[in-house]
Amino acid sequence: MLLSDIGDREIINVHDGARLGVMADTDLVIDQEGKIKTLLLHPPFKIFRPRSRDELQIPWGSVTKIGDDILFVDFRLRGKYCRA
Repeated sequence: MLLSDIGDREIINVHDGARLGVMADTDLVIDQEGKIKTLLLHPPFKIFRPRSRDELQIPWGSVTKIGDDILFVDFRLRGKYCRA
């Protein structure tokens, strides 16, 4: 699967049903082997700003299912956004 294939998928948290964003609006942390380690989601009002302390960091291991239109994650939030 190519990254461009999942760019338009919504990210939904199965823990609470919250819509967290769209893959196209996320940054990815990729290790030296080219594997995705973390999805970085930014608050909606800070998408085009430099890296923020208010970003939500979701480990790639929390991704439970990649569907046709949705990427499901199982992630427990401590607040609206977790601190990095």
